[in-house]
Amino acid sequence: MEKYNNISMLRIFATLIIFIFHCLYFTLGIFISEKIFPLYFGVNIFLFLSAFLYANKPIKNIKHFFAKQYVKLLTPALLILAIFFLLELVINVDIFHHVEGYFAITNMWYVPVILVCYSIIPMLNAIMPNKEDKPTSKKFKILSWITIIGLCVGEFVLDIFLYFQVVIFCFVLSYLLAKKLKGDFSKKGIGLISWGIFLLLTVIFIIIGFFEGQIPSPENPIINASFTVGQFIKHYIVAGMGISFSIGFIETFKFINKNNKLKPIFQITDRYSYSFYLVQQILLTGMFAMIHLTPFMYINFIIITCSVCVLAFIIESIAELISNPILSKCNTTQQVKTISFDDTITKKH
Repeated sequence: MEKYNNISMLRIFATLIIFIFHCLYFTLGIFISEKIFPLYFGVNIFLFLSAFLYANKPIKNIKHFFAKQYVKLLTPALLILAIFFLLELVINVDIFHHVEGYFAITNMWYVPVILVCYSIIPMLNAIMPNKEDKPTSKKFKILSWITIIGLCVGEFVLDIFLYFQVVIFCFVLSYLLAKKLKGDFSKKGIGLISWGIFLLLTVIFIIIGFFEGQIPSPENPIINASFTVGQFIKHYIVAGMGISFSIGFIETFKFINKNNKLKPIFQITDRYSYSFYLVQQILLTGMFAMIHLTPFMYINFIIITCSVCVLAFIIESIAELISNPILSKCNTTQQVKTISFDDTITKKH
């Protein structure tokens, strides 16, 4: 129970740091995380959490697993898209581009990426199987290695979608690490080592930024977004920062909330964090942007935070009404198949 409380705390932190990053991004008008500190490593924390939760969780029915994950991830995302595309048709205004031309739903890039991550879990299990995992053929293992390596580094050869391959790499490394250690990071001072790695990577990130001229100054107010070797290295450094921070966080705070007083808060954040992540940028950009609602920036942040919470609650509630019957049907189908299989075994014996 303590482990999952720490995971919930880490999820809260990741959600907040991403929200703060976007607020800074759209208020200061510069990619501050590329210059001083990569606040967007919160996304890597989410990837670590997904990998950590499923690395040592046996998948009894692969079809049911995929159906469950796809329905849970796609329902809120498609619902948001449907609502705002409908509004755009009714209002006849481009509601997705508003603040300095930014696209209001760029957070949607996370949806196909995490779907790819879940899709390669059987391949990761084939590469590093546990006793609970079903045995696989040599051909599938070879195919798994080729696919995983291609997803992690193949796009670098093509010089496209650089960040996509980095987040896949982050998920793969987190998954294999959690599987190797069986989800227990308390061995041999791994938590303390993780904090040391995090600090080291942070220093390296700043040094690379300095030599690239990314440190903010009057002569260099805006970052050069063109692809460089330094940018490539920094993206992978941020992935390492997300993993090391997550492990250090879990180990450092494993003694907090032993009496479970924060359980209701954890349940709420676990339920609505995904929808919060998807909708928060809509109220930072787009036609309904509130970032410049009043002359007082702090008041705008408070209004945006409250509005995002309400909108996330509405979106998630509607999404659950749509997805729960589908998931219940999947669970019923799986139970029927399991009973039938057990009956067959019993009859044979």
